[in-house]
Amino acid sequence: MSTAEFAAETFGRPYVPDVPFMGERDFYRAVAAATPGSSVTYHVGMLAVDRDLLATSLSPEQRRTVHEIAHRAAQLAATGWGFLVQRRLGTARFAYELVIARRPLSKRSARAMLTPPELLAEAA
Repeated sequence: MSTAEFAAETFGRPYVPDVPFMGERDFYRAVAAATPGSSVTYHVGMLAVDRDLLATSLSPEQRRTVHEIAHRAAQLAATGWGFLVQRRLGTARFAYELVIARRPLSKRSARAMLTPPELLAEAA
């Protein structure tokens, strides 16, 4: 049984995906503009079905875009930039989000945040 057949049997109707609303560039822009604690929704639908070569009803280009964005989100989560979250919106409909993590300051960034009196005391 294919994933699409399983979804149709389980939910009593054929699965119709939401068209991806953003491309890779839009995803990167949204991630760059996001603040810690905010989230970037990178897909709405059923990600496993929409990424699958045989089960999806998306065009090959749309499927490739969904796959690439999901892969990039997973890479960002694996490197500590965020956390992957899935919210149920309804029957066979989920929102897949990357919640942006708080990034620790590097020594250089922390030094730049010191006030001038602290810098003077450090130099003395």
